[in-house]
Amino acid sequence: VRQERQYLLELLKSEDEHTRDLARGEVNGFISMGLITRDDSGFFLGLLESVNMPVRLNAWRNIGYLVSKGVVTPEEVKERSYYFLELLESSHVRVRRKAWEIAGALIGKGIIGREILCGDPTDWGQRVG
Repeated sequence: VRQERQYLLELLKSEDEHTRDLARGEVNGFISMGLITRDDSGFFLGLLESVNMPVRLNAWRNIGYLVSKGVVTPEEVKERSYYFLELLESSHVRVRRKAWEIAGALIGKGIIGREILCGDPTDWGQRVG
């Protein structure tokens, strides 16, 4: 089981979107079985900062669920809001569009504040966390 868990975590970092989506679908079950816990927070928080924009986008899309299950805390996520803001400013139109689609849900769940989305990007680090 430990090996399957590690394999799942690696699949979540895959370059292939279909593979990531399949792995994401298994996370819920692994959480329900107690195979993904608070001890795994570092892994999931690291995905929020990934240099791979699609991986990072996918992580932000799913972070609300991980917060609701106690795998990560809202405070830990808010400390990484800068990485979400980078997605909103991406030079890749598809990434930017998807990030804006996700922004409303993150604000609604209190994961990021509306004020973070406004103002001078050089101030982001001061408003985050």
